[in-house]
This record gives sequence, structure tokens and C-alpha cells, in this order.
Amino acid sequence: MPSTTYRFETKGDWDSTILTKDGQEVYASRLYLLLRIKPGDKYGNIGQGDIVAAIVYADDPNNAIGLFPGVLEISVPGHEITIRNESPSALFEETKVEYQGLEMTSSVAEVFLEVDSTKEIPDGRVSLYQGGKETNIETFSLF
Repeated sequence: MPSTTYRFETKGDWDSTILTKDGQEVYASRLYLLLRIKPGDKYGNIGQGDIVAAIVYADDPNNAIGLFPGVLEISVPGHEITIRNESPSALFEETKVEYQGLEMTSSVAEVFLEVDSTKEIPDGRVSLYQGGKETNIETFSLF
């Protein structure tokens, strides 16, 4: 069974914000993602971590649906992020992260995205390990 691809895209203002599922616009009251990865080893293996990713559709506000297995693409001014986990059981170890078109899984410390339509103000950030060290992290705001 093919996986589902969600795409969150904005040009920076609420009116330009759109969420699609397999290319078709969907209406959600909330989209949430928190991905945290501990530094990997010198061989490029990612460390342990966790991921929580869910969507709450506007017409079913009491039901959060997991996004994985699947793909989440985030496109905001200055940032392109793709999070892919197509493992049938959504095993964390199968998670891959691309940032600005480059495979960056072993360099990612955290990706956070929260879009709540009642607030009309999305929040998000991406944090990258610099030099592979857990103590040297640079964080970029997505908005």
C-alpha cells in the first residue's frame, strides 16, 4: 500500500497557508510534529529518538490521526523539510529527514511544527547538531 504524503506550505502569512494530502487540499484544525534525535555515531548511524506527528481534521476535532507511516513535507520561506517514515509499523529507526534537499537525518537534533487554525499563528523550528556534538546545536525558526 502506498504511503500518504502530507504537505504543509506557506508563503509566510495565514492566507497563503495550505495543507494537502496526496495533492488534495485538506482542512485541519491542528497539525503537530515533534521529532527528536540524539547524536549518532561516527559511522553516520542515527541515535535514539522519538517522533510524534498527528493531524486533527476540522470536521473531526476529537480525533487525532497519526501521520506515519508516510511523508510530511514542510515548505516555509527559507526552509524545505521532508520527514519520511514509510515503515509499515512506523519504526523510529526508519525515519529519514531531508533539510534544504539534503539528507540530514544524522545532523538533526529536533524538528518542531505546530499549526493550530484557532490561533492562526504557526510555530516551528529546526535544530541541527554542529560538528556532530550534542552540546553544539544551532536552531532556526521556521516562522
